[in-house]
Amino acid sequence: MDLTIREFEAGDDVEKLTDLIHAAYAPHAAAGLKYWATHQTVEDTKKRIASGTCLLALHNQEYIGTALFRRHNPESKLPLYREPSVRALAQFCVAPAYKGRGVWQSDSRSRSCLNESSWS
Repeated sequence: MDLTIREFEAGDDVEKLTDLIHAAYAPHAAAGLKYWATHQTVEDTKKRIASGTCLLALHNQEYIGTALFRRHNPESKLPLYREPSVRALAQFCVAPAYKGRGVWQSDSRSRSCLNESSWS
């Protein structure tokens, strides 16, 4: 599979990314679960991207996955997220047609984001 994983860039399509997130989380929404990703708006996606390091997985320029890595947030409403030692992974998903195909398993860029020094 011709796969590219890279950081989200200024010219990337936030609406297309939001659509991917909704498609990936649709089974959860259908089951009655209300994760933020099941209903977030394009504006919500922009805010989330700005809160950390957002990676895109692309296959032939099609958005097929995303993951957002974040450091602690001293102003979070949740006490746990204010802790300096806490890191978070958000809106982690893969397009339904690519689930189970190892999109995130072999990429050194996604692994490097797990290294504390690279989290934004």
